[in-house]
Amino acid sequence: MNERTAPRRARPVPRGFDDVEREPFDEFVDRVAEREEIGDEDAADAAFHAQVVVDVVEKAVTEGALEDIRPQLPDDGYDDLFEIAEHEGSPA
Repeated sequence: MNERTAPRRARPVPRGFDDVEREPFDEFVDRVAEREEIGDEDAADAAFHAQVVVDVVEKAVTEGALEDIRPQLPDDGYDDLFEIAEHEGSPA
C-alpha cells in the first residue's frame, strides 16, 4: 500500500444498507446459474459452484471473517452455501 492507495482503502463503508432487499437462496442460485450460463436445469451445479467459491474465500480471509457475514444473510437456505467450507478436507 502506498500514499495514494491508503486513503481509498481507509474510506468508511457507506451507510444505508439496512434496507437492502435480501433474496431467497433459490433466487441467488438462479442468478449464479444465469451468470455462468449453465441453465435452469443445472441449479445443483450452480449451488455447488457457489459453495466452492465460499470455501476458497474462507481459506483466503482472516479466520472467522465468514462467521461475521453469515448472520447478515437471510435464514432461508444460505446455510447450504457454507456446507463445503465447514467440512475438513474441503477441496480448496
